[in-house]
Amino acid sequence: MEVINKKNDEEQDLENQALIEAIAEMRKNFNVETQNKVLNAAIMAEYYVPAKLSTKQQIVADASNKIEFQEQPQATFLFITNDRGETYVPAFTDQEQARKFRSEEKFQLFSMKFPDIAGFTEKVPNVNGFIINPDGEALPFTKSILEAIKSEIAKKNAELKEAEEKARREKIN
Repeated sequence: MEVINKKNDEEQDLENQALIEAIAEMRKNFNVETQNKVLNAAIMAEYYVPAKLSTKQQIVADASNKIEFQEQPQATFLFITNDRGETYVPAFTDQEQARKFRSEEKFQLFSMKFPDIAGFTEKVPNVNGFIINPDGEALPFTKSILEAIKSEIAKKNAELKEAEEKARREKIN
């Protein structure tokens, strides 16, 4: 998982305008085509995710079995809970959306890609999924939606692999 600390506003902001426009179009005209546009844009996007960064001392052994204490950074991701008690990871398309996020705890923004956020939410038992721009577009990706996406991608990859294998066999013959 690539996690990039977003330290200040002077650094380049994420560019997810295609996703924002696709969500707006889908909300105006909800159909399979607009849903697919949102899904494809969401999968290709990168997001800011809020987390607390801390360090923890750990005992680490090097190659020659020399043991020493080292400071290991740890990220603790922040969550939001809706009125129904469902917990989500907030994912922001840009710094403007991230500024709307209010927390009692100090946090930093980390840049994460869709597969990384999906994989993270899959591993955390009490999280229902993640939500894009909770104070804006508020587009949820629940675990069941993420599982369906994962299944569809696996199916397409298997079909592609099968087609490549078939083409390879035909080339040999």
